[in-house]
Formats: sequence, C-alpha cells, structure tokens
Amino acid sequence: MVRRALVLVVVAAACKSTRAPKGPSDIAAACVATDDGATCTFTNKSGEGSRCVRVLRSGPPDTTVAVSDEVCSGKLAAGEVNTVPAKFAKLTACDDCTAQLSDPRGDVAKAQADVLADELEERSLEGPPDRKSCEERWQHEVDLRYRERVRHASPEERQRADEWRTSTLQYDAGWNVDSCVSSSTKKKVQCALAAKTVRELDQCR
Repeated sequence: MVRRALVLVVVAAACKSTRAPKGPSDIAAACVATDDGATCTFTNKSGEGSRCVRVLRSGPPDTTVAVSDEVCSGKLAAGEVNTVPAKFAKLTACDDCTAQLSDPRGDVAKAQADVLADELEERSLEGPPDRKSCEERWQHEVDLRYRERVRHASPEERQRADEWRTSTLQYDAGWNVDSCVSSSTKKKVQCALAAKTVRELDQCR
C-alpha cells in the first residue's frame, strides 16, 4: 500500500492568485500524496483571499512526475481552513509517493516536473543493479574480450581463446556477478552494456 508522504511548504509572504479577491492574504498550503492522487490543505492565517497551486506527484520505482490540474483553496476568511483533492490527468504507480507544491501556471509546473524527473532518474541510476542486469553485463564483457582475442588470432590462439571463454563463463561468473550486485551501480552497468569495444567497457568501471 502506498505510504503517505507529506511535503510541507509554508508561504511567509503575501500570496494572491489571479482569481483572488482584493485584500491581503497569508495562505499556507500542505499537500499529501494519496493512493489515488493527492490532497492539499490551505490555511489562511490572516486577511481574506485565495491561493492556487499545482502538485508534482512522484515516487519509485517510476521516475515519471505527474502534474496535477490547478488546485485552488477557494475564498478563505482569516483562520479558515479548506482541504481540496488534486486531480491528475494521468498517474503512475509508486511504492512511496511524495507530493511537492508547484507553480499554478501549467507551463511552469511542467518545466519544474521535467527538472524533478531528471533528478529522480539520475538518483535512481546511482542505486544498486539487479542480478539479471549484472549477469547480462558479465556475458557482454566476456563476449567483447573474446572477440578482441580472436580478431587476428591464429588457429592455435583461437583455440586457447575458446577455452578461455568457456572456462571464464563457467567458473568466474559467480563472483563477478556477486561483486557487480554489491558494489556497482545501475549507471555503470548501463554504460558497460552499451560498450562496443573493450576500451569503452573499461571506461565504465
């Protein structure tokens, strides 16, 4: 079940929406990610007014950031509180969703969402790879090194290369894959899998 995560943003200065009535307002907003979207609670500390925001909702394993429609408090008197659900055109599943306040203007919110998505993607690539990826990486490394050995090999050298490849895949795979899982990153594994030469491969360590 998705755990609820609270991102608190307190507005210290006067805040007016383009739809707000005239008069001072000091409205704080806090949004919580929920199973089916998010909810935002607006608290008017003084004066009379309204505030609109958008919500950026994200969480692993997906690094996509969903942008909500505009969420508005409605007209609030001093001390009044209103909780409003945020609506999203499209949501992605996440294990530990978070909600982050954004600018009410759609184009600005989209730009902020793109920046956040890039940050999440970069952060996820620093995490540990899974075993299957490490096994594919090891197979790819052996294949590259084998092709380099046999490129200009004599029949005798090719035979030794064949023996090396068979032995390496049979006896060295276990500890190499274990080492990859425990000490490598997704980014390094992706780099290695994209390598087309041994030189490129060695630059991914």
